[in-house]
Amino acid sequence: MLHPLSHHPIIMNTTTMNNHTNTTHQPTLRRAFRLLGLPLGLAIAALSAQAATIEPTTWYSSGPADTPVEGGGLQFDTKTSSGIQNILTYFDPVSLSAPGDSLNLSLTFSAKIHYAATGTPFRFALYDSGGKQISDNGLGQNNSAFNAYRGYRVGVGIKESSSDNAFELRPRSANETALGGGTSHPAALGGYTGATSSNLASDTLYNASYTITRTDANTLAISISITGGALSDYNGSWSVSSTSDPFYTTFDTAAIMMNSNGLFDSLTLYNVSITSTSSIPEPATVALLLGGATLGFVGWRRRRL
Repeated sequence: MLHPLSHHPIIMNTTTMNNHTNTTHQPTLRRAFRLLGLPLGLAIAALSAQAATIEPTTWYSSGPADTPVEGGGLQFDTKTSSGIQNILTYFDPVSLSAPGDSLNLSLTFSAKIHYAATGTPFRFALYDSGGKQISDNGLGQNNSAFNAYRGYRVGVGIKESSSDNAFELRPRSANETALGGGTSHPAALGGYTGATSSNLASDTLYNASYTITRTDANTLAISISITGGALSDYNGSWSVSSTSDPFYTTFDTAAIMMNSNGLFDSLTLYNVSITSTSSIPEPATVALLLGGATLGFVGWRRRRL
């Protein structure tokens, strides 16, 4: 936690001249520090991470529109339409332009599982739409707008398997009208660290957190964690390098996908939030707080004169 300037002890500077003592007055300087401490502390805080969170209310489904349910959730019918099931929402573009910048998708979900397929058929994604956004439900799995989408999709295992990891990361690096199709996500990235596959239970609440962080000019750290039910240490992480992997740093779309309409009968979402954190503060914020610090100093000086 950042604090205003600490009140360190002030050492008295005493000199003797013509038998008179010249002493720096501690109370006066301490008052000056108090006047400056709060605005300077706020300015320093502004120079650290700036976070903004939205709670999306508009979602588009490849199947029927969502249905509000008790507890403030939204339930999606994921079996009526054929093929890959998409649920997505849009937000103002976020660019991870500096080390420390991050984007996080957090939510609570429950699914009515129809068929517990092996592999990683349940997916969370953060994409850049390239300005090509859909605006209706029931459009099915294919849409020409999806050709432009680029970003990262994390697949989640829902059935325990000795041969599969719990998660798989695939960049969307090619054109395809199916948002979650295999052609547009041609290869899983290596360097995975995390859990082996565990069972997800039907009609059970789970909390998911999916984060992309820029760690330096050429590297992204991507991680996912799911808690709830009987899961323990169910998380995974990857390091993505601009020198060897598809590298994307701008996002405006959050998507949840199932690889077929036979996976879940329904999916219910609660408490969805999308949080962007920037290590570079808004110029207006810094100017305002530094201005406050300056005014505090000017006020102190005037009282001294």
